[in-house]
Amino acid sequence: MAGNEFDGLDRLIEDSLDSLPPDDVVDRVSAGKTAFDLIIAGLALSTITLDILALGYILPMIGVVLLLLGFRRLRGENGWFKACFVISAVRCVSVAAQCIIAATVYHSTFTSSGAADITASVSVALVFVLIICLRKGILATQRRALLEPHAGGATALIIWYAVVCALALVKFEGLILVAGLVIGFIFILRSLAKLARELDEASYAVHPSPVRLSDKSLCITIFSLIVVGVACGFLFLQRLPMQWQPEQETRTTELRRELLEAGYPERALSDLSDEDVELCRGFTAVYTNDGDQFDNGSGVTLMTVAVKLDESGTRYRVFTHFEWHGAHSCGTELLRVIPYYMRYGARLDWSPEGEVTGRVLYDDGDTTMVSPYYKLDGSGTGSISSSFFGTSALGILGSFSMPADSENQRGYIAYGTRSGATETDELYIASDANYVHQYSVLQFPVQTAEEFVGSGSFGESFVTVWDSFSVAD
Repeated sequence: MAGNEFDGLDRLIEDSLDSLPPDDVVDRVSAGKTAFDLIIAGLALSTITLDILALGYILPMIGVVLLLLGFRRLRGENGWFKACFVISAVRCVSVAAQCIIAATVYHSTFTSSGAADITASVSVALVFVLIICLRKGILATQRRALLEPHAGGATALIIWYAVVCALALVKFEGLILVAGLVIGFIFILRSLAKLARELDEASYAVHPSPVRLSDKSLCITIFSLIVVGVACGFLFLQRLPMQWQPEQETRTTELRRELLEAGYPERALSDLSDEDVELCRGFTAVYTNDGDQFDNGSGVTLMTVAVKLDESGTRYRVFTHFEWHGAHSCGTELLRVIPYYMRYGARLDWSPEGEVTGRVLYDDGDTTMVSPYYKLDGSGTGSISSSFFGTSALGILGSFSMPADSENQRGYIAYGTRSGATETDELYIASDANYVHQYSVLQFPVQTAEEFVGSGSFGESFVTVWDSFSVAD
């Protein structure tokens, strides 16, 4: 066959074919498929999360943004999809705010507050409404596409989410059930994808709503705002607020001299408030473990001083001091003291007497600045469980932060104790302490030193120093 005959055959085939659909129709069909792909991916990431490193925040954030982008395309189709878009926008703001809060020391305050409970409850309700509106939107779209309305996948998702919420309320734990829920969720997503594919095969043309920002610009804007918020949290909200004031001139000069002569280390004695010095009036002896102290690479050392308040040795005022040696301030700190009367397995002869006191200090040039602890909890309620060291008493906790430009940082916690023993021979008293120093800001979500101790875990941003003291009178 000659070449011109081939050309004639090609023209005949082209003439017999209908013309290609307009570009805008192709774009509209593609827009619908892309929108549902984004919605399905968003549901997957925002529903099933991994509580590893920062993935518990990153994945839900990406998920709600994908939902926002998907429903933004569909919001002009019907009122149900428009409602989904509004809900996605609200959830996007909420999740972004939680990411920023997680970069501050107020993270635990928020998560343990009523505001967090309200936020969680509202979020659960919004997800329920979102899924219901998604189902309604799919059914309305199928009717417009002249398809038989059916949305079994969306209905199954509503039931699945209700079951998950019910199990969360009763705090149910079970690996087999969790695995079953995950597998069921995967099948539900496949069913939703099948619904989207049916619309695509029916050549249903979605009418994309006009937008002022492209998807790329919107994503850059959202994540830039989050990054700026998280950076501000790391830079300005990593320290606890303190009440720093210049130290006042002491009035207990004579009693301080007596304590110094009895063996109270001078550098630690000068840090005591006049009120704490007065509580030592009438003392009979001073004991200390002053000397070379192990800092565990933290640049912080501990020292305990026990002031005996009577000849029989049944009353003591115990001071635990800390001092920095080249350590740097980058977050929160904790001084934890475990009196003998709080020890598990210890004799119950000893009991607390008087109030727990203490303060922290640093030098600013020639001026000594002092502040009470941000939080000084002397109740000693609670315990710490560790797979390595078993269970121990929580003890007296003093939480605080030091300014970034501070020097000669130090402080102490003091408590009183009394023995009810009838036999005063060979009275034994002990006091343990540890200091938790934060040396890195690279943690997300932010954990304070007190939270680190309470969890009984090991962290990359903290180092702990131990100290043990005892007196056998």
